[in-house]
Amino acid sequence: MSLTDIRARWLFRCACCLAVWGCPLPAWGAEKVALYTSYTDPPYATREVGNLTTLLADWLTRHAEGRYEFVATQLPRRRMDLLLTKPDWDGVVAWGNPVWFNDEARQRYAWSQPYMQDSDLVVSRKDKPVEYETGGHTLIGLKLGGIIGHRYAEIEPLLNSGQIVRDDAVSGEQSLRKLQHGRVDFCFLQASALPYFRRTLPGFEEWARLAREPRARYQRYLFASKKQQALIHYLDLQLELLQKDPDWQAVLKPGR
Repeated sequence: MSLTDIRARWLFRCACCLAVWGCPLPAWGAEKVALYTSYTDPPYATREVGNLTTLLADWLTRHAEGRYEFVATQLPRRRMDLLLTKPDWDGVVAWGNPVWFNDEARQRYAWSQPYMQDSDLVVSRKDKPVEYETGGHTLIGLKLGGIIGHRYAEIEPLLNSGQIVRDDAVSGEQSLRKLQHGRVDFCFLQASALPYFRRTLPGFEEWARLAREPRARYQRYLFASKKQQALIHYLDLQLELLQKDPDWQAVLKPGR
């Protein structure tokens, strides 16, 4: 038997085993595409089992039918910002919004259609409740538990003038723990992350209070460099299918 025949039989057996166990066949000729997230907290951080970034990468890979293999990739926000300064950067950033990346006019990057609704909730302590109104004047004189590298466009003037003090941590979870111990007065929490923190932070329901109004309601997008406009056009077609997938809509529904 020739080496070619042996190799062919080995590949056939591997394919049979994968099919029996319900595993997807590897996309041997697929173009690998990094699907970036800079979030350090659930539900997006790749270290968490069942995180949305990995689930989205897997969904896109399955529907690409061997054309692309999307790889969930964690990248600190400062490294991401550095990457985005390069005109020829590769990959796709997930869970973004033009406002957060100084591209309100959508001229710097190639943006997909929006595929998820979310909001930023204002969290304080029940023994020192904080409400939010448009413009953020109700936050004057208070200390925000922020996250390193994150931009809070709606209250940026108040932060720059020092009317609101910002005390950053490396993650939303650390900011919430600061709030729990009274080291900051309020935090912003993504509605999509609320179910996780309700489960994992001790006594969250006993000490945490959500303001009646969120700081912001927004949509999430994918984006890439301008040179990858064709890839974003392809992803737009896939996102139309994603929007109709009932399992995904259940997963993406925010916590409030």
